Amino acid sequence: MLQIIPYPEKVSYRKIKHGPNVFHDALKGVLQGEKFFQVINPNGDNYGLHYVANIDWAKKSDMYDKSEHLENYPLYPPYLSYDEEDTSKFSFDIFHNIKKVWFKEANEYTIVVAGIILKHTDMAVSFADERITMFIPESDRLKVSFDEPDTTDKTLLRVIDSFYPTPAFKDNNQVDQIFCFHHIFFFQGLTDLPLDKIKYAELVIVKDEGIGSILSCYHLLQKYFKTYGITLGIQPGSSRYPDEMLEKYFDLRISTPDFNEDNTVLIVNYFAAWFVRMAGKDRDSQYNINSLNPTFKKEMDEYAQAVMGSKRMLAVLLRGTDFITSGMAALAKPVTADFAIPLIKQWMEEDSYDGIVLATEDEDMLSAMREAFGNKLIAISQERFSVEKLGSNETIAQLEQNSLSGEKYHNHIVDITVNYFYAVYLLSKCESFIYSNLCGGERLTHIFNDGKYKKELCLSELAMQNSQ
Repeated sequence: MLQIIPYPEKVSYRKIKHGPNVFHDALKGVLQGEKFFQVINPNGDNYGLHYVANIDWAKKSDMYDKSEHLENYPLYPPYLSYDEEDTSKFSFDIFHNIKKVWFKEANEYTIVVAGIILKHTDMAVSFADERITMFIPESDRLKVSFDEPDTTDKTLLRVIDSFYPTPAFKDNNQVDQIFCFHHIFFFQGLTDLPLDKIKYAELVIVKDEGIGSILSCYHLLQKYFKTYGITLGIQPGSSRYPDEMLEKYFDLRISTPDFNEDNTVLIVNYFAAWFVRMAGKDRDSQYNINSLNPTFKKEMDEYAQAVMGSKRMLAVLLRGTDFITSGMAALAKPVTADFAIPLIKQWMEEDSYDGIVLATEDEDMLSAMREAFGNKLIAISQERFSVEKLGSNETIAQLEQNSLSGEKYHNHIVDITVNYFYAVYLLSKCESFIYSNLCGGERLTHIFNDGKYKKELCLSELAMQNSQ
């Protein structure tokens, strides 16, 4: 991203003429390793441009996930080349039900996005930065205002000047400036192929990702590409799960030989794709229980009836282990057992539930819950680990891959995945839901429950509120 700075004096950088192509002209220099530029403005004050890599900009924030995952798969591509005149691959999902957009800072991305909004929509725009007028004059639809935006207005999108992990919060009306640009140009950034040549999109799965994450990402992207008439597939062998298992139990398509470089968009940055789609208008409709294999679903229904019958149960999902060692942040950050148990006890006493259905992969969480609730607790059969067994930044997937191989690993993955779905399905059949943080299991539980919970509580959200 190119940021506007005072004109650099007493130094000599590449000089660029102010005009409609000023950012593209500067990006040509960025491709050659340059970071600073002097802009000559014949009709106003000269100014400078400073290039900051998107990922470096994001990392300055305490909210950015510093885990190894995002070191290898950064959330924001560099976008050193783009075409704001080619609207064929634009996505305006982020503006769903939005009438006004407020920008905190004028820079390359916010100026480009503002121009697109004014040209292709009827939304109004405001900036808390008068430098916007060097690029776009004030008008009935573009104003400079230093008033704080109304955070209760659901028709206003607030674009702030520091990293903000929108998908990790429930407020989709606030995004950061790179996220906003990324959302619009995501598809264009994937390929130079003309839209009419693209038949398929192929998703490369990150090896460490769990089945809940994969299902969420796949169905979000499937819905997104369907609007362009494009079929989504998963690159064979790219996930840690056997391809035949993904096809047998779940509504997932594995790419076939007719996916090729002449007709296919390759999605290699899993997290950049998932992150941007998570804040789309279809965020809460990413998967459907009826997409499961009917026989598999019938077996889970029978199991739920046998375990719970007509009892009033409280669903509890407590994520730990690699969510702790990976340093997850914001609403993805898990809570401690000491934080969770008093709140669970409060709900049990207030609503007189018959028992608790617990899903956790964390041995320490299970021990603490057994001690606190005794025979009131039904702990779903799952493979469990202790934080102490995981190395720094090590995930459960990495631990499994290091300890098993061949057919043993294959059979192990199938077993734990089937058990995982039994766990999520049982949680979805309970009356109310307490969950430690946002994660793949939480999303699938909500999707399977389909809005039927009497009440629910996100513990990480409460912990964040308490810390403010």
